[in-house]
Amino acid sequence: MAHLQLDFLGVGNMKPQHGMNRQRGQRPAATLIRGGGRVLLACVLLAALFGKATAATLGGDGNLTPQPDTALVDSLQLQSQDQSQTGPGFFGRLWGDIVRQGGSPFRMDGTDLLWLGGATAITAGLVAIDEPFDNQVKDLKERHNWITNSSEIVTEFGGNYGIGAAALFAGYSFIWNDPKGKETSAMLAQALITSGLWTRLGKFLTGRERPSNAYSEGHTTGQWYGPLLQCNGDNRFGGPKFDAFPSGHTATVFAIATVFAEQYNQTLTVPILAYGFAGIVGFSRTLEHTHWISDVFVGALLGYLCGRDVVAGYRLPQSPAPTDSSPPAEGGLRWNVSPFLTSQAAGVGITLSVTSR
Repeated sequence: MAHLQLDFLGVGNMKPQHGMNRQRGQRPAATLIRGGGRVLLACVLLAALFGKATAATLGGDGNLTPQPDTALVDSLQLQSQDQSQTGPGFFGRLWGDIVRQGGSPFRMDGTDLLWLGGATAITAGLVAIDEPFDNQVKDLKERHNWITNSSEIVTEFGGNYGIGAAALFAGYSFIWNDPKGKETSAMLAQALITSGLWTRLGKFLTGRERPSNAYSEGHTTGQWYGPLLQCNGDNRFGGPKFDAFPSGHTATVFAIATVFAEQYNQTLTVPILAYGFAGIVGFSRTLEHTHWISDVFVGALLGYLCGRDVVAGYRLPQSPAPTDSSPPAEGGLRWNVSPFLTSQAAGVGITLSVTSR
């Protein structure tokens, strides 16, 4: 048996040049954090920090079994050797989530079709009452100043505040070395990324008009323009005025709520508080006239399903990945990519193993 292993290492200097520093400093932050990109940016930062947050795995009995912790040094290393002991790392799990969720419509059985039919019927019914519901909400907000003032704050828990709370929870879990907290933090990041991905896809495909724009245009309800709207050169169309369906803020807060409700369900208090608050945030989107009630319902459903799927993925038994010390017995070609990041450099290590009998 012959075994050949080749290692390639790509390194990039992380020290910025003086001129580049000045140029980057002149760029407004608003050009970097906008719409759905703001959500994904925060999620990627969480993913980078807790890409190795798989210290706690679930045993066959469904209980959390702590695994040995790896000390965090200056660098973040995603090593296949560690993954062989703890299962796929963060990005492996994230890719699995995306593939599994994206392929789920093609694996539906009779029960799934029944649930899909029910959700579609509810959505159609809510679309029919979008305008009268929004009129009632508008009157409610005008009659109570405390609703007006509090709604502007509460609604941001589906955006910056919610993501910030998840990041604080992750930081707390890491500082206090809480295995379950670190695992939950990784789940939160994955649920936020996947729900943001499918929400953004839905917004692109539907191109639905927001209530605030419908009022100014004299429409009785939000118009549906479809994906071709993104190709329209008219400045009146496209952008945040026509991305109402589904609600991204609602999907975000329900993804967070679902992960917490699933992870800390030893008492009913956590699920009740999590879903109750998420419902309030979703309702605030209608109070702010940024979404129709049907947008909120579908956003909540997307966030819930993504959160449930991510948690379920962690509870599936993981097959250990083969290590470099045990090449394929029957011979063949195997490669592995190991990105790394330090305070001085970043790069990707590529290992190519060729085994013949």
